[in-house]
Amino acid sequence: MILRYKSLWYWLIVLATTWNIVLSVFAVINSHWVLRHIAGGQMHSLSLPLRVYYFLLAIVSVAEIWFARKLIKLDGAWSFRTQRICSALTIAYGISTFVNLISRSSAERLNAPFAWMIAIGFYSLSKSSAAKK
Repeated sequence: MILRYKSLWYWLIVLATTWNIVLSVFAVINSHWVLRHIAGGQMHSLSLPLRVYYFLLAIVSVAEIWFARKLIKLDGAWSFRTQRICSALTIAYGISTFVNLISRSSAERLNAPFAWMIAIGFYSLSKSSAAKK
């Protein structure tokens, strides 16, 4: 039932993805407060390859917001390819939710609800209202 509120899920995706962007940007600049929230919470400093990874993750996160907006505008996945992308995002963020929940870092466990919001959000947005009729 709650999956029907697509605009709610869109804004939850925006909120959760914004959190991911904040974490990624501060990881790129190697800010100390973010180290507890990423990479298992066990890093004291990020290496250059990890900073590049988080930079790319920030770019992908911005693209996810754009993609979610397009899903809202076009009332769900508009092709088989976009349906597969939504499924991949749902699975990836579902796994991320689980991994964050079992982390030793309590600060990293706080990321689990955000990952869950993105997973359920993309699942919900991928469904067309016309397909339900």
